[in-house]
Amino acid sequence: MNSVIVIGNNYSSVLELIRSLGTAGYEVRLLALSQVVDYIAAKSKYVKKSVYVPADFFEQESEEAELKALEELRGDEDRILVIPCRDITCIMLERNWERLSRHYIIPNIRGTKGELGRFSDKALQEALAVECGIRTPQGKVFPTTPEGIGEAVRSVGFPCFMKPLSSMDTRSEKKYLRVCGNEEDLRSWMRRAAEEGGCSRVLLEKDLSGGREVSAYGAAADGRVCLPACILTIRDGLGTHKGVAAEGMAVSSSMLGELRGRLEEFVRRSGLNGLFCIDLMEKDGEYYFMEMNLRMGGSCYAVTEAGANLPAALAGMVYGKETGLPGDIEREVHFVNERIDVDNFRNKLLTAGQLRKYFATDAVRFVRSGEDLQPWRQMKKKSLSWTVARYLSR
Repeated sequence: MNSVIVIGNNYSSVLELIRSLGTAGYEVRLLALSQVVDYIAAKSKYVKKSVYVPADFFEQESEEAELKALEELRGDEDRILVIPCRDITCIMLERNWERLSRHYIIPNIRGTKGELGRFSDKALQEALAVECGIRTPQGKVFPTTPEGIGEAVRSVGFPCFMKPLSSMDTRSEKKYLRVCGNEEDLRSWMRRAAEEGGCSRVLLEKDLSGGREVSAYGAAADGRVCLPACILTIRDGLGTHKGVAAEGMAVSSSMLGELRGRLEEFVRRSGLNGLFCIDLMEKDGEYYFMEMNLRMGGSCYAVTEAGANLPAALAGMVYGKETGLPGDIEREVHFVNERIDVDNFRNKLLTAGQLRKYFATDAVRFVRSGEDLQPWRQMKKKSLSWTVARYLSR
């Protein structure tokens, strides 16, 4: 039996990977980067062994402890696949390419150190998208220095959409995905992105507000690409989870028509080896490329439940075991991400009644599972302590 190491600090995303791999027959080993992952996700019946390393945000201070934990989890395996849930973890692993590449199969571009980090640049991604015949918003890169901010407010049209150039070197990146309606908005948010988020450059684009967000999910290895599904958001997350589907649908990527083939070519030409999701915006009947995330998307388990197990497909490709890549899903799946709603409740953005209503549906859930009950039990215990803490804080 082949083994896979999963790394993450988000218990929902970690569980999605664990269950996708475990139900496909892979032995899962877990490096938990947060206490809540150790408390909830590590209790899955599919986890053979887990190690907890409390990680700092950019995984620099915790880097050596994480690398030692990987050695412990690898054991006597000669080579083992590693699937991280975080952009920053991908960069930490790539930073240690010489140390890891002999025994670990980590996300990469063409097996070359530094290329994954380089291609996290949204401007480079958009340039390749244009070469592949994919529409992109009109945009330009600006530094978040005082001079760069001044140039930006003089040269862009309003409203504009601001986004950090890379999700791998910005703290709380989604917080700085902003529509700026005027010069003062833009100045304020560029300063905040620099001062609070550590963001050195932003991409300012044409505002596509009012469009429908679509995320295309897939896996790639050695030039082989599968892109079987799209995630459609029914209900967006709130606060810091804005931009993450709290409730949605997994549907066939055939909805994209000819664009699906262009996106597959885009991924093939990127040279990516790993899981990915591509964020698109549909506006006035046209799809626009927004960015490619160089790791699994936050709704990956919905795609697994729809009949296209992407983590298992990646493992099959790298271990030479695949019996055929999933070209499409088998059924559409309605899902709810409990973590998003619980966090929103804790942050007083949802009422208890709203929480009960969202959990009362028959949708696929990312934490609750009749086949793997312990994580859900642990989450309920943790949620009770969070609820008590919330009311004590009144």
